[in-house]
Amino acid sequence: MKNVKNNFKSVRMRLFLTICTVIIFIIVFLIMVNNIVLQTFYMYTKTKTIKDLYEQINNYYKESVTKSIDIEDELKNIAVKNNIDILIKEGNNASVITTNKDFLDIARKNEYKYNYG
Repeated sequence: MKNVKNNFKSVRMRLFLTICTVIIFIIVFLIMVNNIVLQTFYMYTKTKTIKDLYEQINNYYKESVTKSIDIEDELKNIAVKNNIDILIKEGNNASVITTNKDFLDIARKNEYKYNYG
């Protein structure tokens, strides 16, 4: 029993416990920063990017009347550059343009799962 008490009093054991405590504190701090600050920053930047892309797509539609712009190619370029999928629908849920052909199937499965599943 005395040997165990002496081990906790040794410099090596105190140093080990101090380092473990510091490492645990750093890990907890980084997890908190990641969940609070970085999540907010990520959502802000993605929302801003999507709003800018919305304006850009609207401008393409306006310019396509006066200029000969291939909107589908432009949308595919935008989708690839920003790592997003674009789906444009009319009022009656008919798909006008999509950048990912599987996107409609995935959206329908999720909609079915949400409504019936």
